[in-house]
Amino acid sequence: MALDEVARSFEYLTFLDVKPEGAVQGTALGEARFELTEGMAVTVWPSREAETLWIRLRAEDGPDAAALNARWTGWAYQLGVWKEKAFTPRLQELLEREAAPETAPAR
Repeated sequence: MALDEVARSFEYLTFLDVKPEGAVQGTALGEARFELTEGMAVTVWPSREAETLWIRLRAEDGPDAAALNARWTGWAYQLGVWKEKAFTPRLQELLEREAAPETAPAR
């Protein structure tokens, strides 16, 4: 896992399903905060329910925060499980990737 993968968490973000946040019975995986443009920040709370990944979202500051929160509040959104590491990277994984020596291209 590289830091640039975390920075691209919102790229190609597709919601596969949606349900009331209280209906998600999974295990909380943590919290991630992303600082975006125009002073906006988005906090993400991912959770794992069986083989599915769900997130809750909250926007802060920025011109569109209130409109986004009006849509997001009270809902959980299902994502592809491949997004889990982007939203909840483990420090050890980031350190291992940064410490790994670069290999020379094959000739």
